[in-house]
Amino acid sequence: MKTRSSILTLAVGVLVAGGTILPASPALAADAAIRPTDNNDFLDGIGFVDDDLQDEPALHYGSRSDWVGVWQKILMANGDLDRGTVDCIFGQQTMNATKHFQQRNGLSIDGVAGPRTLRTAGILLTFHEYGDTVYYQGYVYETTVGVRSGGRYRGANNAVIRTDRISSAFPRC
Repeated sequence: MKTRSSILTLAVGVLVAGGTILPASPALAADAAIRPTDNNDFLDGIGFVDDDLQDEPALHYGSRSDWVGVWQKILMANGDLDRGTVDCIFGQQTMNATKHFQQRNGLSIDGVAGPRTLRTAGILLTFHEYGDTVYYQGYVYETTVGVRSGGRYRGANNAVIRTDRISSAFPRC
């Protein structure tokens, strides 16, 4: 009997909307309602700027996307990756630079830009006084990450910065 009531409680506790299961709690439902749900294929720009990176897909050797290009810009701003090496491909140089970033910040050194590594980097994201442009204040210099617009980050030509593929957001890629 307890199993049946637990299932009923679970069924009542969720709301199915457009194929996405959302929590029925007003606070949780409100948060879920403002988050776009399209398989996380773009760099999310909702909420506080300093938590924009930690919930993005992990980057690892072989990843290819605009999101890798953003990570490479962050690594360059810290002096971990040579300038001009943004190619949107997470290769050996990017992996080594990620390991250096992790070592300097007291993180586990695995060469993967996962949640802890990204959270550490996200702390240094800032807005300037005006506009929606987000900057990363690296150890060596400041770099532009993108423009937050409509809950998404945008790069060159107002193109959405993709986490699933390379697009026109980074002309050099």
